[in-house]
Amino acid sequence: MKLRYSAILAGLLVLASSCNEKFELAGGTPDFQVKTTATTFKVGEDVTFSFEGNAGLISFYSGEVLNDYAFKDGRTVAAGQVNLSFTSGVTGGTQTNQFSVVASSDFDGNYADFTRVQAATWTDITNRFLLGTNATFLASGSKDITDLVVAGKPLYLAYRYVTKPQLVSGDARTWMVQNFLLTSNTTIGALTLSNMLNTGFRIVNQINDTTIVPRSSISASRVTLLGNAYSAGNDPLHEIWAISKPINAGEIDLGPDRPLSLKGNSDPRLESYTYKFTNPGIYKVYFIAANANINESREVIRQIDITIEP
Repeated sequence: MKLRYSAILAGLLVLASSCNEKFELAGGTPDFQVKTTATTFKVGEDVTFSFEGNAGLISFYSGEVLNDYAFKDGRTVAAGQVNLSFTSGVTGGTQTNQFSVVASSDFDGNYADFTRVQAATWTDITNRFLLGTNATFLASGSKDITDLVVAGKPLYLAYRYVTKPQLVSGDARTWMVQNFLLTSNTTIGALTLSNMLNTGFRIVNQINDTTIVPRSSISASRVTLLGNAYSAGNDPLHEIWAISKPINAGEIDLGPDRPLSLKGNSDPRLESYTYKFTNPGIYKVYFIAANANINESREVIRQIDITIEP
């Protein structure tokens, strides 16, 4: 019994030792250098970077916007002019003035309580846009809404839909919105702040009553605002809102600039890399070469200034 116990203990010790084993880093610190035939090139001309030595991993920053080593830890840009556009269509019914476009910077984000929606200050901007008049979707035009942005506060955009008593005012119409797009002109070009896929519209109903059947819906491509079912004894005035998530339209956090991966551990040795710059300027090009395993990583950084002429 003692012998068996000793054998088991010895086995566990060997296993623990193997689990704690530190694997030797193949290649150690990379012996890696970068050269070019010149440092001045023309727009669209091949720029060939020749490599000496070797590394398991090689990545590349061109120095261009969104691929700049200087912003490897993060990039934040101030928004410029903010523009909103969408397409809309309408079908059925006879009611008028049901649909409006509104914005708020003081909504508290409580979508579950309609009184919180009412408590917020909403600016009606419907008249800035072209709205559909039939089932054919009509482009609203890209309209400037920069005046609605308040520094340090999120922007909420919403579609407000009012159904008046339908036995008196006629059947409600069905309003549909697609292609929602919010963009900003920044110092690095036009950026998308929000679109139909990530705006996160949520339906908020005025009436929390199971006898009032809401029929409005939101899909990945469309907001559909539809009058509730009604009867002679159950035909109230009813508001439904489709409200966006909070949108940061004043300062845009783009996250870190990412390098382009040129070589992985399993790839053969890389002798060179050729790149074309599309705009004139002076670019700080960086190559990050590394050898790495599960225990450690060692890297070297090589930098070359490249001038690109028109």
